[in-house]
Amino acid sequence: MNDDDTFRHVADALDDQVNGGGPVVQNGPSFRADGDGNLVSTQLPKVKGLPPEAPVRPLGTLGNRVFFLDAHSQLRELGAKDLNRTMILHLFGDETSWLYETWPTMKKVKDDLYIITGWDGTKAQEALMRSCSRRGLWRPEQNVRGRGSWADEKRGLVVHSGGRLHFSDGSTERPGVVGEYVYPAADRATAPLEDDEAPDVFNGSRELLKLLETWNFQRPFDARLLLGWIVSSYMAGALKVRPLAWVTGDKGTGKSSLVGQDGLIHAIFGKSILLTANTTAAGLYQKIEYDSLPVAIDEIEAKRGNQKTEAVIELARQAYSGGMVLRGGADHDGKQFKAMCPVLFGSILIPPLMPQDVSRLALLNLEPFPPEAREPKIDKAHMAKIGRAILRHVLRRWKDWPARLEAWHTFLQELGHSARAADQFGTLLAAADFVLSDVVPNKERMTAIAGDMKPTTLAETQAEGTNASRCVNYAMSRPIPAMRGGETLTAAELVVCAVRRYGGEMDNPIKPLDAVRYLERAGLSVMVQKIDGDRLRLYKPHRVSPIELTEWLDQPNDHEAEGVFVAFAPDGDGILELFRGSDWEGVPGAHNPYTQALGRAPGARKSDGTVRIGSRTCKPILVPIRECVDVPSEAEAVNGKGYNDNDE
Repeated sequence: MNDDDTFRHVADALDDQVNGGGPVVQNGPSFRADGDGNLVSTQLPKVKGLPPEAPVRPLGTLGNRVFFLDAHSQLRELGAKDLNRTMILHLFGDETSWLYETWPTMKKVKDDLYIITGWDGTKAQEALMRSCSRRGLWRPEQNVRGRGSWADEKRGLVVHSGGRLHFSDGSTERPGVVGEYVYPAADRATAPLEDDEAPDVFNGSRELLKLLETWNFQRPFDARLLLGWIVSSYMAGALKVRPLAWVTGDKGTGKSSLVGQDGLIHAIFGKSILLTANTTAAGLYQKIEYDSLPVAIDEIEAKRGNQKTEAVIELARQAYSGGMVLRGGADHDGKQFKAMCPVLFGSILIPPLMPQDVSRLALLNLEPFPPEAREPKIDKAHMAKIGRAILRHVLRRWKDWPARLEAWHTFLQELGHSARAADQFGTLLAAADFVLSDVVPNKERMTAIAGDMKPTTLAETQAEGTNASRCVNYAMSRPIPAMRGGETLTAAELVVCAVRRYGGEMDNPIKPLDAVRYLERAGLSVMVQKIDGDRLRLYKPHRVSPIELTEWLDQPNDHEAEGVFVAFAPDGDGILELFRGSDWEGVPGAHNPYTQALGRAPGARKSDGTVRIGSRTCKPILVPIRECVDVPSEAEAVNGKGYNDNDE
């Protein structure tokens, strides 16, 4: 439908009003009649960009796409070919009168008197396209901030509640451009309480902590950690890390009333949490996009190898540190966004997790309620008000947050935690403390709260370790057939047999020479490396006297070149089979993951010379024996129970 068809009734009405008076346009374009009687303009109109007061705001362009904030401040990503009349009307919403005023199509009714008959779609398209082009290249994943909390260098914390932006100074604005970021309008989320309705946040938070403690958590500090997850979720987009938590418990523990639909967590966050069960990563991508709102996932599958579960956990891992997430789009056009959502899992069992995932989690295990206890009743309206009061508190007191976080981070590192664990638990403890007390706690107070959270006692930190150490431990734990009545020993047991240091628990040790032979079938060996003349040479244990071997084993080599090493062949059927099905699995002839990981072990080195391992000659990777096994001292070792030195 063209302009004349669409607006003929307007033109007819205005025609009728010309003689009797009505809305007309004076001093319209300068037209003249050509030889055929057509009206032509003496000037070609110039297509200009949108003025600042336009209800639609151009953001930029990328490839064949253009980006706008529409009249409702929504982010609109359009293909260039989609910018037609209907789409332009949609962009301008209830501000379409602006189209008639800016790009009118007019009808001359008499000298210097024109009436508006519609708007020029072509000129509007050109102006919109040109405005985006002038803005330059623009990527939404680098510039868009959705609902949730975000840090702004000049204005402190910004809370985006969908329809309004709330700032630390108490001011509010409609969604739009703030500084270098775009905050598009979206569905309404929870907003901070107004000043005149805000209760005492400290009393409310203590009440919430007391309610959380009615669930029977295994550890005394778990309820506080969950409170920390709740509080940190209110400032998630502004944090360095977004801690993850996983609530587990069997039937009768109240897990669902805590994490599930209409549970306590749902009551606190209301519309500001994405609550789902047995979801997929793709489903989460579509819902989260540019938001930093929390996500609670109940009843996630715990089966090993479940790709759907693994993809969801991978998304949570990326959100922990704000990593970029890629997903497919229409017409094979990939889309990426920065995952910034804090995630809370709930399940009866936790699926198999890699150490890097466990170290990002607070594992909150629930025990059944005692026989005399009942699940707590939840006043949803009251909990929602406490949640909004907490949001208001973190918004207004944002400037005090860094000192609180630094205090807890330092305390945990002094307690022996790694930097990652201090980030994870420091954020949770600091967030809980932020709404429970008005002052930064001293060391005595922090010790009373979290002194038992030592890295040696937490399940979350027990799995910590380098990839190299896990690779070595995996190899040493693998069973290797010892060809003796079907008996199977681990690689670690064969290593200590090879150096005559088997412990007293080994009733029938294997001869050192046999132990080496069995190891070599798996691509492993034990080597003594020492200087011989002007070069390093490798010797198998049975080529070294027992006295000399004892000296090498008992003296600390501090990862020097000389010493006793476990040798790993870089290739071959045995070593490939050893790592088959693991994270370090390899293929023949490749630079495999296990060689990379083993080479990073403390004191590891590649052999300068070649040596035979089984039927293959190679330059093995040498890892100090004490990085591989716990070698018993000479006093602890059994003396000659399974073999005689002369037998070799």
